[in-house]
Amino acid sequence: MMPMWKPPSLSGRVKNRETERGYDPYYRGPDRIGDCPGLNGAIRTVVRSGLQHGYRTPGIRNGWQGLIDGDTEPLTDFSVSGIIFRGGTILGTSRVDPLKNPKDIEKIRSTLQKNAIDAIVVVGGDGTLAAAHQGRIAGYA
Repeated sequence: MMPMWKPPSLSGRVKNRETERGYDPYYRGPDRIGDCPGLNGAIRTVVRSGLQHGYRTPGIRNGWQGLIDGDTEPLTDFSVSGIIFRGGTILGTSRVDPLKNPKDIEKIRSTLQKNAIDAIVVVGGDGTLAAAHQGRIAGYA
């Protein structure tokens, strides 16, 4: 009988005094900044799947900041070919909270209407997904 997997000991974890969240210093935990692996693969999959089903697939540059600024680009099968071997993301990222400023919410609505965007595929961490959820409640997504 195989032994059951046991999670690693938490005794070596470091505590952040402000949040009391632990993080693994080798992984850099919840305070890690940067792109996660697989963003380009996710972008390529969304674009190719959308095109197969007859959808336009505009890319939004620099995440929430791109939606606020109206910075979009059409993505095609050609534009996403070969991107899974590149580091980072072809669209860029930002650390912007789209709900911080009420004027930004109106700019996002405008960008979505102007570009006839009916749905957004959000790929990111807790903050990105929380903003998407709150945006849906606020009525822009």
